[in-house]
Amino acid sequence: MVKKPPMHKFVTILRSSLLAWPAVLVLTAPAAAAPPPPRTPAPVSSKTPKICFGALFSGPLPGKLDYCLGMRDWNQGHYDGGLSFLKLAAGWGNKNAQYTLGLIYYGGHHVPANPALGLAWLTLANERHDDAQIAQVQHSASLWVTPAQRQQATRLVHQMQSTYSDKVAATRAWQRLQHWRSRHSDFNSGCVRLHGPAAIAARRMGLAGEPPLAIQTALHPYTVISVMGDSAKNLMKAKKEIRQYEIARSGVCVTIQMQHHVTRQLASRYFAGWGGTVTVGPLQQVSQPTSHPEH
Repeated sequence: MVKKPPMHKFVTILRSSLLAWPAVLVLTAPAAAAPPPPRTPAPVSSKTPKICFGALFSGPLPGKLDYCLGMRDWNQGHYDGGLSFLKLAAGWGNKNAQYTLGLIYYGGHHVPANPALGLAWLTLANERHDDAQIAQVQHSASLWVTPAQRQQATRLVHQMQSTYSDKVAATRAWQRLQHWRSRHSDFNSGCVRLHGPAAIAARRMGLAGEPPLAIQTALHPYTVISVMGDSAKNLMKAKKEIRQYEIARSGVCVTIQMQHHVTRQLASRYFAGWGGTVTVGPLQQVSQPTSHPEH
């Protein structure tokens, strides 16, 4: 008989991307299943402003933007808004969003626990079978639900496919990307101007056609320090912060060519494993432990 694991045993799940940050969520892991490799968790909240680059990605990759906004709201404690954005992202075929929704509902994180719905989201997230961590978590969740919950999850998957499966959602996102590309094919047609924290972040990441700035801290762009004394060190610090302030005030111009370049890099990961005709089948019966954890 497999010993029932204590309820306090958790596996920390962390997924990140170039322009979004991870959510720190946990999923109860059975002793019989191999847990995903441990990751270093990011803080749930931070004073550093989170930049989602809405002006850049609302057109070509709205699912990327919605996922970023969802994680920002969730990590700031705005759970209803976070869920809404995550579901929008899931509707654009964002597998990170579907995976995160699975963890939220399976573990009951700021929502009533619903293992069947959580397993359904994890199954959709694992649709492409190209992410080892998603596959491990989905398999682990399958092991530890009851037969009735597994049957309910299968029914939910069939219902959700019409909105969230790759055949529908990823196709929708790909068509949106191609439409944006066709409308922005001229690299010399201008640029997207960013202001405020987004301008500083764009320069730091090298999106403005210039080398990334070596900025150690993400200071609020509209706050300039008061120089105490006239030491060279304080003056240099003040000049650095004033420069950031001027950048934020005047804004930076991200060229259409750079926008295409970044979008192409993100899209290669966003659609990784998608063949255009992938579908989700019924949940498969797996070997179960002799006891089930309580949910």
